[in-house]
Amino acid sequence: YEGDSLYGGPNVLPAGTPPTNGALAFGAQYHAYHAETAAWFYQFDQFANMFYWNGHYALPTSFVLKPFVDAQFTREWGAGETFANTATTLFGQPGQGVNSTNWGIKTGIAFPHGSLWWGYDATELHAHALGGGAIISPYTIGYTADPLYVNSMMQGLVGVGPGHGWRVRAAYWVLPEQVQLTAGYSQFTTYFSGNSNWTHFNVSYFPQGMFKGLCLRDQVEVGNGGAVGLFPGSGQHSFVYNRVMMTYKF
Repeated sequence: YEGDSLYGGPNVLPAGTPPTNGALAFGAQYHAYHAETAAWFYQFDQFANMFYWNGHYALPTSFVLKPFVDAQFTREWGAGETFANTATTLFGQPGQGVNSTNWGIKTGIAFPHGSLWWGYDATELHAHALGGGAIISPYTIGYTADPLYVNSMMQGLVGVGPGHGWRVRAAYWVLPEQVQLTAGYSQFTTYFSGNSNWTHFNVSYFPQGMFKGLCLRDQVEVGNGGAVGLFPGSGQHSFVYNRVMMTYKF
């Protein structure tokens, strides 16, 4: 952290907050037959320690439909000195330190050129913890990039604090390896950010040949509900967002 006024969602650290020494991360992955698993440990200096685990199992079958099930677990603790020293709160809950527990499951089917799945995540309420048990994440600041199953383009369970939510998502390749359409719906029930939902549509184009690796993407999302101020730049309980993206994988 150095000079970035946002951390852990719509919460502001005071100007002049001293920089920290950085972060440490290490992990391991294992793959055997139809199962995969991975575990990671992160230390964000003066913010939080985090353990993250996820697993995946695809049911071996000769049918066109390929069922699968995933699971994930996140645990954070201690090292919240930056928040305590600056009296910064998360979701209006000051707390006495970082103490967060999250778990999730996902199940669905893969089929030729597409997939359909349903996921559930829950962040437990911890009394006297910073943010009431909120996940302290550097990955979700106005754009969801955390690995939880239940999220949306603009907001995820990390960004709305302790509570639970579910998500359904369908994807289909109209042109294999070139044009993909996705649609999803997420719903959140939280302790401090109210209840909200997000409907998401996405079309992605992956050129081939000399432009292989390039992705052109258009995403549209509509959010409703939640506490006043949950949606950025809007005082209403509704938010429409459109994002055009261009990425290149080297």
